[in-house]
Amino acid sequence: MSRILSIDFGHARIGLSISDPSKTIASPIETVRGSKNPAQAAQSVATELTSIIQRNQFDIDLIVVGLPLNLNGSESPRSTECRAFAQALEPLMGVKVELFDERMTSLQADRSLKEANLSRKKRAGFVDTVSSTILLQCYLEFTKTKEPF
Repeated sequence: MSRILSIDFGHARIGLSISDPSKTIASPIETVRGSKNPAQAAQSVATELTSIIQRNQFDIDLIVVGLPLNLNGSESPRSTECRAFAQALEPLMGVKVELFDERMTSLQADRSLKEANLSRKKRAGFVDTVSSTILLQCYLEFTKTKEPF
């Protein structure tokens, strides 16, 4: 069965998560190094993802990239970067790439890690992967509610 992979794109770090085969539960994979250049980041992430997918024998049919919108729903400069990243990634991976609203996922992730009593330094290493997991879980729940009964 195929899975969905999610990406929390960032300049310093890029968080990766994956769904279970039933596309019900999101789980973190790892964090890879980011880049300020979306096309360069896409090339680097595509290489990393290919290795991760092959190593774990994942069958991926969709990649969801977080789209950072302003609180009022308008696009930000980071939205433009994420769109460029997603557009560059799709042909490199040969899989459909979809953007999904990620407002507040980093804040939710940071709060969850604070509640786990992790220091600021330790939180920095996990926040991107936790954000990608929250993003994917929200996406999975959103798509389940769109399915007819």
